[in-house]
Order: sequence, then structure tokens, then C-alpha cells
Amino acid sequence: MKLEGFFDEHLSPRLEVLFLGEAQQRVISVVVDTGFNGEFMLPKALLEELGFRYSMESEAELADGSVVETTLYSGKIRWFGEERTVQVVATGSEEGLMGTEMLFGVTLFMDLDEDRVILERKRV
Repeated sequence: MKLEGFFDEHLSPRLEVLFLGEAQQRVISVVVDTGFNGEFMLPKALLEELGFRYSMESEAELADGSVVETTLYSGKIRWFGEERTVQVVATGSEEGLMGTEMLFGVTLFMDLDEDRVILERKRV
């Protein structure tokens, strides 16, 4: 099974993911960010709209080495046709990110010339 995405006008690889909140469901376009090692990062207001549940406070180290406080929320997504529970970092940014934690058991192909971003589930 495959999930297919695209490159946006800034050449960022994107994937549309269905978030299954308690309050509502929504397809959200997220940047596939291999520099972020979590599962997802979404705007806090969006997490609250979706009805994702507060999970805990945590610390995260940024690329510059600084450490910041973060808030984690728990919720579900549709992933390769199945429901999957994920931890989402709340952010003040308006951009959503998908991190490398989501790439376990998956092969990621990116072809800028063909405007294709493909995630393919590995066979077990």
C-alpha cells in the first residue's frame, strides 16, 4: 500500500493526512520533515479544534541546541488504511510537520522532477 504526496511551491515534500479528532475529522497537509524526529507537530489551536487530548509537558531540543518546553497531545490518524494513535507536539506556527518517527516500517521516495512523494509500507 502507498501514500502519495507532492512538493509545494517552496519545494517542501508534503503529505495529506486524515486526523481523527474527537470533535471533528480533517485532512491536513503536512511537511515531511526529516529534521524533526517526532511523529507530528501541529498548531495548538488546530489540535484543540480537532479535540485531541492533552497528554503531557515535555522538553525538545531544537536544531541550534537550545531546549524548549513543549506540550504534547494524543489523538488518532488514518495511516495506511488503519487507525493509529499518535503524539502531536503543539506549536505556535501555522505549519504542520510529520517527523521521522512516522517512517519506521515505511520507505520514503521523493522525486522532485516528477513532483512525487511516496510512502510505501514495507512487507513484514
